[in-house]
Amino acid sequence: MILKMSDICKDIGNIWSRQFDHRSFLSGEINSMLQEFEQKRKDTEVDNLFKTIENITDIKDTEVDRFKQAVDQVLPETNNELQQALTVCSRFSDVENKYKESDYLERARQQRKTDWDNFMDYITTSYSEINSLTESKEEGLQKVYSELAQKLKI
Repeated sequence: MILKMSDICKDIGNIWSRQFDHRSFLSGEINSMLQEFEQKRKDTEVDNLFKTIENITDIKDTEVDRFKQAVDQVLPETNNELQQALTVCSRFSDVENKYKESDYLERARQQRKTDWDNFMDYITTSYSEINSLTESKEEGLQKVYSELAQKLKI
């Protein structure tokens, strides 16, 4: 049985299409997935979109005006309170600058520092005098006791 070249080419084409051409299978699977997806989901996305649009228009129609009214009532009060707070802050800043520039405070600080240094010098000298007196008394007592100890041993 001699096969013609055209028959061989047809057979090879059939083999290739069965092995590598999956268009018919894929299109069937895609169609079944789409049908299943559409049946399960139906029009929920469209319904959700319409509900969202309704909510947005309701907010636009009612809430925006109420918000504007509330803002118009509250913002002037808030602005006044902020202006008062800024005024108080500027007063504090002015007072602080005034006291920073004052020579009196600086002189008082220097006087306190000088008094403290003098006090510490006085305390240091007093402690050193007390220590020297204590040491001299201790030496004197040691001499007295050593003399007594020598007299007792004799």
